[in-house]
Amino acid sequence: MSGFIKKNMDASVVAACDITKKWLEKEPEIKEITSMIVQTSLFNKFLGAGRQIANAVAERHPEFHPVAQMMKDNTASLVKGDPDGKILSKELDSIVPFYASADWYDEPDFVSLLLAYIGWGFKYRKEEIDERMQEFFCSINRQESLSDGAWINLIMAMWFWNYEGFQDRVMTAVSKDTITAAKPSPTGYIQTSMDDLEMLAINLAKEEGTDFSQASIEGALYLSWLGKRYGVSQVIAAKHPVFTAFVKQIETDDLVITNPASSSDEILGTIQQEAFKILEYKQQEEALAKDVDFVSLQLAFSCWMLKDAKEEYEKDIMPLFAVLDSQRELSPASMLNLIASMWFWNYDNFQDRVMQRLSDIVNQYQEELQKEQEKRQEHRRRGVCQYCGGAFKGLLSKKCSVCGRSKDY
Repeated sequence: MSGFIKKNMDASVVAACDITKKWLEKEPEIKEITSMIVQTSLFNKFLGAGRQIANAVAERHPEFHPVAQMMKDNTASLVKGDPDGKILSKELDSIVPFYASADWYDEPDFVSLLLAYIGWGFKYRKEEIDERMQEFFCSINRQESLSDGAWINLIMAMWFWNYEGFQDRVMTAVSKDTITAAKPSPTGYIQTSMDDLEMLAINLAKEEGTDFSQASIEGALYLSWLGKRYGVSQVIAAKHPVFTAFVKQIETDDLVITNPASSSDEILGTIQQEAFKILEYKQQEEALAKDVDFVSLQLAFSCWMLKDAKEEYEKDIMPLFAVLDSQRELSPASMLNLIASMWFWNYDNFQDRVMQRLSDIVNQYQEELQKEQEKRQEHRRRGVCQYCGGAFKGLLSKKCSVCGRSKDY
């Protein structure tokens, strides 16, 4: 086994444990983690991730939209329970036909969705379809990376199929109790400000211009944070003159970063040097280590640089988040750094939260647009102004007696 699954097997085990523990926080009466408890927690996580992935697939493949819409419509019923599995079976039947196209075989979001559904639907009949399931796992294995939702689907599929002994791996980790999930305080700044932080992330991405895909939002937040780190550093330097040298360094570094002739390696190396320099300032100047704005800047640089090694550096990053979480309020500069950090680190599933918030906004807009179109259609049927419903006046040139618009239908 090689590729994405092997490289991320340990991280997948950790994620399965964390999903289980977060689910148990809502079920305090459960004292023992059994395999059924793990399976239930993964299944509940999949119900949300699967629908998110279906929407992402539908954005790239409009012909998949009816399936995504059906899944969305089924959500309320699934929350109440689907003991016979009829709802999920119907969804599985609607997903399978799309696999016939060769193009879909290399669509990792779609394959992960198919994997999860078939893993659930055929978990007691593995011998019938194991060969095909191995093809699906191989398709995922060829990927360099997966979206968060696709990763959740993969974890669920590996559990139900017990792929490479995944169930035993997870239960061993749970029994050793070596996995600790990040648990932000429900009364801390981050949780009480989560709605604002989600909307600010969306607005920051919008400022940079984005198609609002997950990858595009990440790129936009990266550019926003990178572009505004100079202003944040000026705020810090105003309180701690020793930091003025770092502000000047950014001015020099930006000549490299904004130069079209600079290679990606040159830009990456320049930003990494800034990250190392910040750590030097923290060690040399005790007052800086206690400054919330500085801590937020250190956190953003650290989360960006270490995001691919979360397990190794979790113990170093979480105390920085705790500093910001303990504040009653943050400056605009610190809030910007916090949003970037939460996205880079996917703190408390921030990426999923932002994407879900964005989906809710889009859905609400579409619903309002549909209602407006239906209202205009009814107005046109009645022969009145389609915009406000006012009566028209005039013989040759008809205008609305209420809003003054000309008749345009």
